[in-house]
Amino acid sequence: MVEPWSLAISGASAILGFLVAFFAEPVKTYFNNRSKKATLRNALYSEMALLYNRLTQLSKALSEGELDDSNIQWAISELARFDCYNYVRTEGFLLFYQLEEAPAIDAFYGCSLLLTREYSDLDSVDFPANVNGAIELLEDLTKQGQINKKLLLQRSDIATRELLEKRLD
Repeated sequence: MVEPWSLAISGASAILGFLVAFFAEPVKTYFNNRSKKATLRNALYSEMALLYNRLTQLSKALSEGELDDSNIQWAISELARFDCYNYVRTEGFLLFYQLEEAPAIDAFYGCSLLLTREYSDLDSVDFPANVNGAIELLEDLTKQGQINKKLLLQRSDIATRELLEKRLD
């Protein structure tokens, strides 16, 4: 025969276990989402720094006349490699739009995506101006504080970091 005090202890333990699990799940979810957002933010900033580098190189090459139609397509295809942003648009959009800087990141990538779709030929007057416009957009968003300057500099390579520091100050 089971003692009444044994049943009481078992019942209290079950209730206590349920309550701990009930309150622990939101805490676990919070820290899990926080970690995923930090990882996503770092990946996006790394990709934006790389894209900024590519845009400045393309702008310089366009202004110096170093590109012709045979290799401009390669440069454009390099601009279009948005692995992290493409992931965000297809699978991670719920997490992405929890980031404070999501609208600013969307604006920069939207401008960059437009560049890859608008190129028709090197003589297009708008194309070099729009490359410079994409560069200036990231710089302006960073100066306004919509893009985290410190994180962008941290996620940049040395050459990009030096260029950004010079142009953002």
